[in-house]
Amino acid sequence: MSEANEAKQLKPPYLSYKTFLNFLERLKVQGVPMRIDRSVVGSFSGAIQRQLFSALQYLGLMSEGGIPAENLKKLINADKEKPAVLKEIITSAYPFLFGEKDNLGIMTSKMLQEKFEDTGTTGETSRKSIKFFLMVAKDAGIELSQYISKPKDRAPRSNSSPKPKKQKDEPHSAEFIDGNNPPPAQGFPDRWKLLLEKFPIFDPAWPDDIKSKWLDGFNWLKEESKK
Repeated sequence: MSEANEAKQLKPPYLSYKTFLNFLERLKVQGVPMRIDRSVVGSFSGAIQRQLFSALQYLGLMSEGGIPAENLKKLINADKEKPAVLKEIITSAYPFLFGEKDNLGIMTSKMLQEKFEDTGTTGETSRKSIKFFLMVAKDAGIELSQYISKPKDRAPRSNSSPKPKKQKDEPHSAEFIDGNNPPPAQGFPDRWKLLLEKFPIFDPAWPDDIKSKWLDGFNWLKEESKK
């Protein structure tokens, strides 16, 4: 498959914008490597690595083979010019939002959602893609319509605040392991149940890297209990 055809299949970035900025800051401090591969982002989970690589390719900041583009170096070294550099990058990367008939200054949230869904993104992925775009657009100084809902970070849950009840259609934490939807301690020997009761309940609102660590921990406990 050619690089051009591969690029056509890329979807708008949906990773955490904070993770994206942290990565750029790391490159600014350590320097841009000859190639961006998994050894450069070893501290990230596999899922975050894939999302980051996809985002860099979609934004035209690196090639499919991981070779950094000039735009990436330009963005990292930008200071006062950063908004202008970002605007140039996203205008090119999101052509479906910057056509002659498009105007983000008067577009509605529903229209923006439809634009992203037309790219093939759906559900939670679409929501995250929109959030990423709105945050990078804000840093680029692009005027956004008052009809477009601004992204909000989830407020940290206070220990003194009661936890909201889990919705019936929300998948139980164990569903991510074997799909049987049992309580976490089910199937574990009695000596492990006390430890499992202290294991944190899976929260879909967690960042992807935390979800990955939770799954790794749960799988480890499950395998250890069989010994």
